Amino acid sequence: MPEPILPRTGVQVTLTLKPYDELINGNNKIFKLREADIWESSDSLLIYTGELSDQPTTVTCFLNRYNDAHGNKDNLYLEAEYQKGTQNKIRFTKATDKQEWQLDTSYNGGTFPGLQSIDNVESFFSTEIDNQTVPMDFAGANALYFWELFYYGPMLVMKRLLQEQNFADSANWLKFIFSSSGYDRGRQNQYWNTRPLLEDTSWNEVPDDITDPDAIAQADPMHYKLSTLMNMIELLIARGDQDYRQLERDTLAEAKMWYVQALELMGEDEPSLPTSWPNPSLKDAAELEEHTIFKPEKNTKWQELRLTLAQRLYNLRHNLTIDGKPLSLPLFATPANPADLLSAAVANAQGGIPLPTDITLGLYRFPPALESAKGVVTQLTQYGNTLLAIIERQDAEKMAMLLQTQGLALSKQSLEMQKTTQDELNEEKKALEIAITAAKQRKDHYKALYDQNMNTGEQKAIDLHIAADTLMTTTKSLYMAAALANLAPNIFGLADGGMQYGAVPTAVALGIETASSGILTSADKTTQSEIYRRRRQDWQQMYQTADYEEQQLTAQLTALEKRITAANQQYSVNDHRKLIHFLSKSDQSKLIHCFTQLLLLSAAYLSIGSFHRLIAVHANDEVNDQA
Repeated sequence: MPEPILPRTGVQVTLTLKPYDELINGNNKIFKLREADIWESSDSLLIYTGELSDQPTTVTCFLNRYNDAHGNKDNLYLEAEYQKGTQNKIRFTKATDKQEWQLDTSYNGGTFPGLQSIDNVESFFSTEIDNQTVPMDFAGANALYFWELFYYGPMLVMKRLLQEQNFADSANWLKFIFSSSGYDRGRQNQYWNTRPLLEDTSWNEVPDDITDPDAIAQADPMHYKLSTLMNMIELLIARGDQDYRQLERDTLAEAKMWYVQALELMGEDEPSLPTSWPNPSLKDAAELEEHTIFKPEKNTKWQELRLTLAQRLYNLRHNLTIDGKPLSLPLFATPANPADLLSAAVANAQGGIPLPTDITLGLYRFPPALESAKGVVTQLTQYGNTLLAIIERQDAEKMAMLLQTQGLALSKQSLEMQKTTQDELNEEKKALEIAITAAKQRKDHYKALYDQNMNTGEQKAIDLHIAADTLMTTTKSLYMAAALANLAPNIFGLADGGMQYGAVPTAVALGIETASSGILTSADKTTQSEIYRRRRQDWQQMYQTADYEEQQLTAQLTALEKRITAANQQYSVNDHRKLIHFLSKSDQSKLIHCFTQLLLLSAAYLSIGSFHRLIAVHANDEVNDQA
């Protein structure tokens, strides 16, 4: 289906990029093309993203002209970005006297690293939608909407109708995508009605490295083609099973027709694999250019469908029921009830849905069947309450998991805080150990000074001082003796004389001075001894203080070690982790919930079917009563 071309003004450029070169492109092959310098000189708008290969890559992109662009609006800039960085720009200009854009070769040489050639430059000047159309782009910006319109939507309706066993409408919806009889499109007989599925005719050689199944199928629509074909085969099998279960000769023939049609669509069975295969070494396998050693995994569901069809045809050919029991058919089918035919005709004329015609009369009439239906309604209500309780229990488990997850986050934050506290305590322990070492060193130092009292130099100084005072006292004594000697006459003759009468006071003075010198010497000795004694007392006080400080720091260190032990014990608590692990591994509870939901829903569907049959029985009773 084509779509109109939107109005646009600008230039469409077809570029050919060189093969991948690590020196130019970097570590990976991803590249981006941007339209640059639009509203500001440093802005850019991403217009294309792709991947380089070992061959030249051709890219077609469109540079739009914006009326609110800055500077010269007719200058359009294109820049390329690789993993290695953004390259220089190329510019396309439009002369005032010409109505077309051209490559400006004077700007950066008209090229950038990695550009091989510019193959085509086409200018567009359109402000209104014209009558030109282009095919819908299933890989562009609106790709998801196109897939939903032309594939996801019809397939969703088809599967829903198939679940409701409305096979005719389901087949009609499937024909919007695939028709085994083909579509009459001129001379070509095509089987696919969705363009990506029609155009894709082979599997991709290198699958994409992604895990999203829809993304894989959109990149390689062969997956969707296979899925659609399998859905059609399931539809044919379901139609055949419905006819098979009616156990009439005509319906059995119709069931065989559906089974054979499904087998023809599946084609011939795959040949069996050989019993032996080559066993190359890892080195030889790594050297191969094309990795064709590992084959795709066998489609087990496809094989199950083939086995189901083979089993159905075997049962038909051997006169067995659909579950393999012996089949006994009457010679003629049960005739149709005229009342059913009349009801169907009236319903079709009024646009309604006719009552089912394959009603089997029940064992009871309507009143006892109504009582049984009331019991079924009560049971169905209990099923609903049980289902609601299971859903609430699932929600409660999810809430518990959420609370435990949040608790785990808070626990992680608390553990990080405890780790920080541990580091802080360890640093405080180091500081206390250093302080204890300093206090112990100070105590030992002052204790050694206290025990030593005076060192050798100090004792020698005192001894020398005493010796000097002794010599001085001796000298003064000699001076006194000399003064006394001066009193004796040193002239002998008839006349007396030669005596020095001042020697007596001198001797007395020297004696007093000698006594004073001795007293001073004794005073100096006493003073120095008291200084040393006071210093020793100070040293005693200092080493005793250091001893007390060492004891205090030791007690603080002991308390700190106990705090570190408590922090380590708190850090090792991981109850939240254990609870999260238990809740995350409790898959059995989830499986039980899902299985119970399926059982309850199946029972509900059976009950609803019983209601429809009860209504039909009631209608049949009314018709018989009127007759």
